[in-house]
Amino acid sequence: VDEETARKILGHSDRPNLVPPDEYHVDDPHENDGPEVPPQERDIPTPDAMRREVLARDGYRCRNCLGRRGLSGHHKKERRFGGRTVPRNLLGACHDCHSLIHADLLSVRGTVEGGLRFVDAQGRALDELTPTAREAVGGMAVKLDTRGSGPDPVTRVSTSGVDDPDTRVSAPGLDDLIGQEMVVRNLRRAVRAAVGRGEPLGHVLLCGPAGLGKTSFARAVAAELGRGCRTVLGPFVSEPDELARHIAEVPAGGVLFIDEVHRLPVRAAESLYTAMAAARITIIGATTDSAMLPPAFRSRFAIRQDLEHYTLPELTAILHRDATRLAVAIDDDAALVLATASRDTPREALALLAAARDEAQLNGATCIDTAIARDVLRSLGIDEQGLHRVQREILRTLRESRGPLGLGTLADCLGLTRTELLTVHEPFLVRRGLIERTRRGRAIRSAR
Repeated sequence: VDEETARKILGHSDRPNLVPPDEYHVDDPHENDGPEVPPQERDIPTPDAMRREVLARDGYRCRNCLGRRGLSGHHKKERRFGGRTVPRNLLGACHDCHSLIHADLLSVRGTVEGGLRFVDAQGRALDELTPTAREAVGGMAVKLDTRGSGPDPVTRVSTSGVDDPDTRVSAPGLDDLIGQEMVVRNLRRAVRAAVGRGEPLGHVLLCGPAGLGKTSFARAVAAELGRGCRTVLGPFVSEPDELARHIAEVPAGGVLFIDEVHRLPVRAAESLYTAMAAARITIIGATTDSAMLPPAFRSRFAIRQDLEHYTLPELTAILHRDATRLAVAIDDDAALVLATASRDTPREALALLAAARDEAQLNGATCIDTAIARDVLRSLGIDEQGLHRVQREILRTLRESRGPLGLGTLADCLGLTRTELLTVHEPFLVRRGLIERTRRGRAIRSAR
């Protein structure tokens, strides 16, 4: 990186302190519950002098986990909700805790000087959670790794997707994945060739609808390389500096996984060009819409793979594998019922499996059978073909119409927005061959 960017990362640039010292200390409860403030009325960026003051006040440690890695000054009350850039609204936060806060997986309560409490998405204090609950904070695998000894151990918080480069998380390799045989074969060949040459793997772009396992593939590639994997969420990156910091913390030959890479701001995406050319690390991008990537950015990914929807046998195998992991039995017929209703995606299948496991537990059953699987689908309003209520309404409306209906007309009949109809409901119906798009509008294709 250039010197200016490096200075910003280190927090020692020469930008002036734009907030007069007499305005630093303002009595404010700083709760993030206010109305959103227009951008032009939000406060200024944090001056470096103030950031250093805050970090010194907090003992150069994260206020949550006491860690020192990737330390920065974090706004307790976000700028967009009226949070001012003053020390009483800033706290020291390490990189991992900062990421959890921005992802709404970790919440800050109380006041900076009067005492802070850190709770998960459900409002539970982190130090009160059981080990099992800690691993599911906010629905995302979160490790609370207690280090040290004695009466006051230090607890380090990190997400499984944002790994400490010095910590190797056990993850399945490519051979452990089910389905996507062509993608597995291509990635395995590229990884083994790169390892054999002693070179970093070429940059990888994984394309496909949500729920097909792009994140699992990224972690599997990192496991095959034997390196750490750091995850960045594209929508949460606002400045090139943030990406520079992530890149600097990835070990040589390691993996930086950018989920929803198409939602990176253009400036941030362009800042990756130098790092991609240097090839010190492997960048893996995941996208549901590769057309949104700038052509110059997309062309820098040497390995581009399209993930396809899964077959029933593959989904059934995934359900059996995860049922074993969840310590619950499922019979073959029940697995087939859930797989058929999963809309050809593992994420849907595993969500249905989790609901079926809960139903079995509440019924005192030791195995998920067909009756339990069908009860769960019925309670969720899903039929055995995976159609939700809205999709069934779309088919009913088209069957009762005397001809094709335009997108706007159909959306108005159902009380939906055009965007919701076009992006959420219609693709599955078209892919299943239940409706078709014609010049005159949408029409029923086959009766159910």
